[in-house]
Amino acid sequence: MKFLKKICLFYFLMLFFSIYSYANVINFKPEISISETYTDNYDQKKRDKEVEYYTRYGLGFTLEALTRKTKSSLSYFPSYVDYKKHDENDSMEHRFNLSSLYNFTRHTELNFSQSFSKTRDPQIRTGNWVDHDSIVASLGLRNIFGKRNLAGADISFSSDRFDDSDNADSNNAFKGSLSLDYWFGIRYGYSSGLSYERTIFKKSDEDKDTISGNIKLIRKLSEHFQIYCAYSQIYSDDGNSRHNVYNPSLGFNWSTSKTSKVSLGAGILFHSYNDRKDSSDFFVDADIFKIFNLSQRSSFSVSGSSGYESTSEEAASLGFNIYYKGGFNYGYRLTKKSSFNISSSYKQQIFKEKAGDRVDNTFNVNTGISWSPLRWLTTSLSYAYINFNSDLSSRDDYEENRVTLSLRLYPSRPPKVVLDKTIQEGDDEIFGNKTREKLDEQIFMNK
Repeated sequence: MKFLKKICLFYFLMLFFSIYSYANVINFKPEISISETYTDNYDQKKRDKEVEYYTRYGLGFTLEALTRKTKSSLSYFPSYVDYKKHDENDSMEHRFNLSSLYNFTRHTELNFSQSFSKTRDPQIRTGNWVDHDSIVASLGLRNIFGKRNLAGADISFSSDRFDDSDNADSNNAFKGSLSLDYWFGIRYGYSSGLSYERTIFKKSDEDKDTISGNIKLIRKLSEHFQIYCAYSQIYSDDGNSRHNVYNPSLGFNWSTSKTSKVSLGAGILFHSYNDRKDSSDFFVDADIFKIFNLSQRSSFSVSGSSGYESTSEEAASLGFNIYYKGGFNYGYRLTKKSSFNISSSYKQQIFKEKAGDRVDNTFNVNTGISWSPLRWLTTSLSYAYINFNSDLSSRDDYEENRVTLSLRLYPSRPPKVVLDKTIQEGDDEIFGNKTREKLDEQIFMNK
């Protein structure tokens, strides 16, 4: 398996640098950072809280390349974490990301990505801090035909390794999926998907096979408003137990711009088991996002979503889970060189298979001030509050307060080569816009 990971990384790097050699626009952005963090509950325990200080030293870069048909990005940010009391936990962490998009034709594109991280994180299942290695590689193909029809195919591989005593969550997973969005005319259409996933656990013989499918019938009422009727099903089998999930639902989609989206539905999750009593849950299917530009100085964004998955990436051994999360982010520019930010989020996660309907709740508040006295220097002071509780008796509830002072250095004018000025606007669009994912990271940051 390690050989397969190295082969995947080798070919992805070869492909990226072949694109780089033909690039019309190249951006290189190096960065150096140092931060000092105080926490009043290092072990994240309900009682016997322990104060700890740690320093993080970071050095990394982002390399971006653009040709007439490709958009590629490579970033690598290693960091060293030095603890004041717990020297045994001093560690080197790594975060690597590689992505590329290739346009075969005007309507067909191929995208691939690979990420690797080596961090020390609290484990969701136990709450213990463990070393965690994660690798995710994916390859996808998209084709647009007609005015609004879209067909896609994706394959992915992921690997998670936790350095704990039982290795229950360590696994490799392979997944393949197909999707089709098709409109019969102006007002009627449907979206559908089918996927297969195999999860291979390192220390358990309960390897898991999961087949899932969904279809959504859509009725367009206006340019921005749609109603839908949907059905989805998930079947999973780990050799000992089988779990079927049936989910009929009704809802609507409302979207007025790229910064505004409301999708809301309601239905029933019917659970069928071979080794326990069947059950059902009322489920609200939500995907809500909106950015409010309050003034030239301030903006406010809200985000909320829900969903379910057969296997959680953070706690694979716990099986099927349902989640709800929501939050906001407010930013205000105090002066030309300083800004203020505050965000808050709440997440509920319900594990239905192996944990006996375990429910975890996490509430976060993050706020801070950043100041850029020089064009190549930014300093920030931030505060984070975390409140976690679980109905599992063996998992500690806890509260934690963190204060972080950080310093970041970067070139005021990053090295940039423009070989074709006609695509400069495309470069700005690719590398300059804030995406939904980045804003969600601000709202739902837990680390």
